[in-house]
Amino acid sequence: MKRYCGRDFGADELLAVTQLIAQNPTANRAELSRQLCVLLDWFKPNGGLKDMTCRVAMLRMQADGLITLPPSQWRPRRRPEFLATAATNAQPLLAQPVHELAPLHLRQVAGPANSRLWNEYIARYHYLGYTPMAGSRLFLPNPQKSKISPTAPPGSPLRTPCSSDRGRRSEQQAHRCSPWMARR
Repeated sequence: MKRYCGRDFGADELLAVTQLIAQNPTANRAELSRQLCVLLDWFKPNGGLKDMTCRVAMLRMQADGLITLPPSQWRPRRRPEFLATAATNAQPLLAQPVHELAPLHLRQVAGPANSRLWNEYIARYHYLGYTPMAGSRLFLPNPQKSKISPTAPPGSPLRTPCSSDRGRRSEQQAHRCSPWMARR
C-alpha cells in the first residue's frame, strides 16, 4: 500500500490507475485525473472532484515508477502583440496645471474593447511594455471630456483614499474616490 496526497492506494487502486491510462491512450493528464476521481470516489467536502490533488498523486506515482502518464501538453503562452492604432497615437503635451484640466472624467476599464485599448496604451508607452496587470482598478479617460492618459492606482493600499473601507463602498462612493488617483 502506498500513500499519495493523503490517500492510501492499494494494489487494486494502482491497477485501476494503470488500466485507466491504458484504456484512454489519447486522454491528457487532466482528463485522466477527472476520470480517476470519479472511479475512486475522490471528492472534496463541497462535492467537487479532487482532480488537482489526483494529478499530483499520479505525478508522484510516475516518479516512483508505478505508472507512465502521457506527456504533458503544457506549452508556454506567447505574449500578445499589440499593433499601434490611431486610438493610442501621442497627443500634444499639456502645459497646464492639473486643476485647470478639471473636471476629470474617468471610466473603469470594462469589456474587451476597453481592455484592448488599455493593453495597447501600456504596450506602447509604458517603459516595461505590456505585462498582465493585477487588480481590477484600471481607468481610461473619457476621450470626449478629458485630456489625460490612462491610469492605475498606486500599488500600496495605504496611499489610496478610501482603502480602509475597500469592498464595502457603494458604486457612488467608489466613483467619488477614483478621480483622486488620476490627479496624483
